[in-house]
Amino acid sequence: NERRRWHGTKRECTVGDPGTTQTGLCKSPTCSICIAMQRSFDKEKSTPGSMFGKGVYTSGTSSKCVLFLWPGSPSRYRAMLMCRVLAGKTNNLTQADSNLVAASAGFDSVSEER
Repeated sequence: NERRRWHGTKRECTVGDPGTTQTGLCKSPTCSICIAMQRSFDKEKSTPGSMFGKGVYTSGTSSKCVLFLWPGSPSRYRAMLMCRVLAGKTNNLTQADSNLVAASAGFDSVSEER
């Protein structure tokens, strides 16, 4: 069950900017976009009180991810990642539960159903 999803996060560098002198991913321990590209995602970095608890949040629409493109970059551009997500068997929830620590038994992931 592979899906293409967007991930918006904090960026603190100019990687990918036109005309930048930065030639690779930055080494800042707080540049979440470079960390994700170097190592992977870390659910422990999710915002406390998030809709479905700690996790890696993605969206099928880039416009929703814009809400998570935090300022702090020296660049005038913002960046998000297009990801291939293996969702497995998805538990579609109709209301938030910020206390979740994992998908329910028998499920691999959680999704918001509207």
